[in-house]
Order: sequence, then C-alpha cells, then structure tokens
Amino acid sequence: MRKRGLACRTPAAFRRLHGRRRRTATRPRSRPRRVGPGFGAAVGCDGAMGSTAGYRPFAKFLHWSVVAAFAVQFALGYALDASGSGRGRGRSGDSGRGRGRGAEYELFGDEAVLTAHVLVGAGIVVLGATRLMWRRGTTLPPWAPTLTPFERRLAHRTETVLYLLTFVVPLTGVVLLASGDEDLLWVHVAAQAGLLTAVACHVALVLKHQFLDRDRLLRRML
Repeated sequence: MRKRGLACRTPAAFRRLHGRRRRTATRPRSRPRRVGPGFGAAVGCDGAMGSTAGYRPFAKFLHWSVVAAFAVQFALGYALDASGSGRGRGRSGDSGRGRGRGAEYELFGDEAVLTAHVLVGAGIVVLGATRLMWRRGTTLPPWAPTLTPFERRLAHRTETVLYLLTFVVPLTGVVLLASGDEDLLWVHVAAQAGLLTAVACHVALVLKHQFLDRDRLLRRML
C-alpha cells in the first residue's frame, strides 16, 4: 500500500495527472444554440408573437375587415334610407310607416340594396365571432408604454363596447326587418349611435398618440 501511494507521487505520475486536468479545464465549452435571425424581434420580450411589432397579421386582417364591412354597411343603410326601401310595411303590404309584417321579405328578391345590407350584416356577425374566438386562443401584445393608466382603462372599455356592438347592431337590424315595425327603429339607430361614439373615442385616442405624442401607436395595427 505504501509503495502504491509513493508511486502516485512520482514526478511522471504528477505530470500526467496535472496535464489531464489542464486539458479538461481548457476544453472549449459547447456553443449556445443559435436562434434564427429576426426571431427575437418577432417574438418580443414576453414570448408573445408580435408583442414588440404589434398585433399578429391575422388579428390585423380581422380588425380592418370589420372596419371595411361596417363602412359598407353604413353606406348601404344610408342608401336604403334615401330610397325608402328599408321602411316598414303596413298591414296591407303597402309601403309606409305602418306596423305588422305585411309583405314577406325575400332574401334574393328585387330589393338588391336591402339584400346586400342583410348579407353584409351577417358577414359582420361572422367576423365578430371569429375575432372573439381568435382573441380567446391567443396572447395580446403588451400595452404600449406611452399609454397612461386612464388611457388604458379607456381603451379597454371602448374595445369592450365595440365588441358588443359588433353583434348588437346587425341583430337589431334583423329584428327590425323581421318585425316590420318602425317603432323598433330607434333601437337600431341607438345601437348605431353607440357604435359611432365608441369608434370616435377609439380613433381619437390613436390619433392623439400618433400625431401629438408621436409614439407611432398606429403602427401596432398596420
């Protein structure tokens, strides 16, 4: 046992042991896994896709599709009001402000503007439902750092109202069309007024940050 212990202390054995430790210490470490170019900018600091650059492309598509659909819908509604095609029908089926269902409405009948108005309204409901399902299954980007606490509350409540009225406006139009009772017209008009008010608040907040604060908030949805 003593001879074996002394042999381990010989200069040759010490050099071999020291050289092995030195080679192990100077061995290069494995390089970290490289992430593809641009991935960090696309994912963002919290891991949510598009959090630094804005919303995801599909969310942008749904947002601007709803905007375009409502623009077309309001144009068709004003055209109906100007032509009188959207007014209620009397009990005898004559045009006028009478009550009752009167003549039945045919979806693909002669009233092309009214048919387009109904179809666009149905499309808005589908887009709104798709937006809700998409939002529930994805992560929203973080709040813009330039938004104050009051502006964040305003944006959240305005967005909630807009989501709600996306369904209320078309559905009240369906009720008005199905009943043929113009006494219900005020419900549809009130829903439209609420929608326009919420849109005005939403746009005013974005324009304030875009042109006064100059923080390019609009780019998050472009």
